[in-house]
Amino acid sequence: MIRRFLVLALLTAAFLLRVNSLGRESFWWDEAYSALLAGEPLADILRGDNRATGSGEAENHPPGYYLALHFWAQAAGNGEFSLRFLSVLAGMILVAAGGYLCRQVAGGPGLILGLGLLGVAPPLVYYAREARMFTPAAALALLSTALLLRSDRRGIWPAWAGLTVAGLYVFYYYVFVLVGQAAVVFLSGRRPWKEVGVVGLALIPWAAGLIPKALAWAAPFALPPDPLLRLRWTWEFFWLGLSAAGGPRQEFNPVLLLPGAVLVLAVVLGLRSRAARWLGIVAASSLIPPLLIAFRAPAYHPRYVLLGLAFIIVLLAAGLAVRPAVGLPIGLGLGVLGVWAVWTQQTNPAFWRTDYRSVIDRVSREAGPGDLVVFNVPPPFRYYYRGAAPAVSAPAAPYRAEAMLDFIRQRAARAGRVWYVWNPEVMTDPDGLFDGLLESALIREAETWTGSLRLTVYRPGPGFELSWEPAAYDFGSVLRLTGYAVVPGPADAPGLLLRWQVNRPPDAPLSIRVTLRDGAGDSWAVVDRPVRNDRFEPADRWEPGETFEQYVRLGLPAGLPPGDYTAWVRVYSQARGEIFGLVSAGRPTGAVEAALNAGRLENPTPTPPAGFSLLEPPAGRLAGYRLPGEPVTAGEPFEVELLWRAGPETGAGDLWLELEGVGFADRIPLTVPRAGSPGFVRQRLKLTAPVAGEVRLRAAGRTLGVVTVQPAAGRRFEPPPVGTRLDARFGPVTLFGATVSPAPPRPGNPLTVALVWRAEAPVGRSLKVFVHLAGPDGQPAAQDDAVPGNWTRPTDRWLPGEYVEDSHTLSVPAAPPPGPYRLLVGLYDPLTGARLTLPDGADAVEIWRGTLP
Repeated sequence: MIRRFLVLALLTAAFLLRVNSLGRESFWWDEAYSALLAGEPLADILRGDNRATGSGEAENHPPGYYLALHFWAQAAGNGEFSLRFLSVLAGMILVAAGGYLCRQVAGGPGLILGLGLLGVAPPLVYYAREARMFTPAAALALLSTALLLRSDRRGIWPAWAGLTVAGLYVFYYYVFVLVGQAAVVFLSGRRPWKEVGVVGLALIPWAAGLIPKALAWAAPFALPPDPLLRLRWTWEFFWLGLSAAGGPRQEFNPVLLLPGAVLVLAVVLGLRSRAARWLGIVAASSLIPPLLIAFRAPAYHPRYVLLGLAFIIVLLAAGLAVRPAVGLPIGLGLGVLGVWAVWTQQTNPAFWRTDYRSVIDRVSREAGPGDLVVFNVPPPFRYYYRGAAPAVSAPAAPYRAEAMLDFIRQRAARAGRVWYVWNPEVMTDPDGLFDGLLESALIREAETWTGSLRLTVYRPGPGFELSWEPAAYDFGSVLRLTGYAVVPGPADAPGLLLRWQVNRPPDAPLSIRVTLRDGAGDSWAVVDRPVRNDRFEPADRWEPGETFEQYVRLGLPAGLPPGDYTAWVRVYSQARGEIFGLVSAGRPTGAVEAALNAGRLENPTPTPPAGFSLLEPPAGRLAGYRLPGEPVTAGEPFEVELLWRAGPETGAGDLWLELEGVGFADRIPLTVPRAGSPGFVRQRLKLTAPVAGEVRLRAAGRTLGVVTVQPAAGRRFEPPPVGTRLDARFGPVTLFGATVSPAPPRPGNPLTVALVWRAEAPVGRSLKVFVHLAGPDGQPAAQDDAVPGNWTRPTDRWLPGEYVEDSHTLSVPAAPPPGPYRLLVGLYDPLTGARLTLPDGADAVEIWRGTLP
């Protein structure tokens, strides 16, 4: 009985960790890509036709996951919660299958340890909350291996073959699981030739799809493979999951060597039985080949070895179960470490995904039909955008200034405003060329950062034409600089556009250094950049005679005195540090830098925009604020604007915005915006005060000011008449009463349900009301789900004690099946799908019961 209770408790905990706030964060690039591709016709999914996603890259995964997501979305919907929930289910199958494997290897203690460690392992929890194929593939791997260990039972081999084929077509690296399982089948002495033949036939089209993708695999902006760094990243990922930045942590934590010693010892102890050794073969096959590929592959992420990590956790649990008296306390300690890491990732905003949803929703609301929206994040943008303004991808190919200027002249300059949604992590504008041309041709109106996502709004400007200056500088026998142009850009970051011709491709990547000097020879700015051609390729991939342009953005220091400046350009080898001197007629000139006239420049010290109250001294980078100048209304949103000093770093530190009023208090974490150039960045916050009175605002221990909140006009604090008094309490909200008309409902006629709600306390979130006419089978025969007040009275704006009238109309079927019907009313959170409950645990209140005539 105790063991059953523990199993149920561990499975419940694993499920809650995976489903907690599942729909809170918006889709990131890959998840939005999954949602868009899964929404396409089946033929397009099978072909890998991903044009609907707008990504511009070939699909690198087999179609199995997208096919499953296609049918799942038709049944469950295509929202964030719905699509991610498929991975949650796969994650629970993974935990259950892993627990079963542990029980087969190490008995009851193995089952408990396996369920516990698999349930809280940070990488397994994280990817069970993502709409991608990694967790479904790992679940299939553990489930098929569990069948393999029970291959003496009838019907196991066909099921194993089916799961194996499914795994191969969900994730290409699943083939390494198959290799390990094939070794186990060979050692077991069994020969399921029919099922092996089915898997072999399935490998033919699988390989035909993989080979061209593998040959074309490239990542132009990836750093050269660093095996030690990738191993360290994988090790940290195994114990702690992803870092806040998503990449390797800056410094290795030596504390992680301790659980590493436990892992090695536990795996050695756990390999005593034959079943454990077979499991070890599959684990090694799943983990070692992908890691070896990672040493040479152009791009790598630890999620690629998630299947192998799942098997390692199973072996760890089985090894700890060999000595339960010691293993259970150690497993408990590792479980606490896992829960801490998972909880940190789920509650600390620094770990959350880029908030595409709020930024693109704002553009959808505010961009008008005469505006133009430009973006460099096609999948998230196409998934979320619902606006009236035309939207186009930012020009990226050809990566030439004239092509981009043509785009600006023909599209951007004719629009009322240009809304540019840009993520610097997406390498569509690696040199900032399009940015510099926009800043030169248009006038920047506003700029805000949300995490790593920037939204810039431009209005028409004076325009800009490139003026090329001829040049003839040969750097060794490799490159010739044939011309240059100055791009004004913003005052603090003008640009230099260089035109290159390849004389002889070098055997290693090259970089340039541009130094800005005044007439006295003093240096004011230095920029080092790798040299890449129009295809974003490094120098060792160039062709003789090809020409390309490179944009160098010069970040000028604040207070740069006005004057004439010269840009000095040198070319050098990244690997060897060798400088390519200038040559003339094949002979060295003795010079190593080319002098280019940058013209007259100045960059006055940035001054804060007018209308802000400044903090003296600033609170970190928080420089000022602007509060509403007039009283605001209780329950209605009002805007507070913060002013930050620009800086490259971003994140959520210890800064909080605190609100304190009559009978309420609130704390909101502040995310520091990022900007790449000097100056100031504005950040707008939407706040709500639930009661009238004075609300004091504080940030970083400093008082910002007081906002006066006046009582809400047009709100009702006396109960209106109702047909039936209900007083059904759903947490902070009470369903005071309801009126049903006509009563009873009439088939084929509309049914009006007038509800009256009373707010008992601030709700703090926007809930939806559902009104369901449940038929004899318990399923809705008619329903209406909506924000109260016909979408005009969201619950997060209700005031305590206020009565809200809320009407819903249902279409009753003309010929409903005979039997009893019930009219049910309740509330739910649209982000999570979770319903609010009554004190007795019910999630709906019945307001009418009867039979339809």
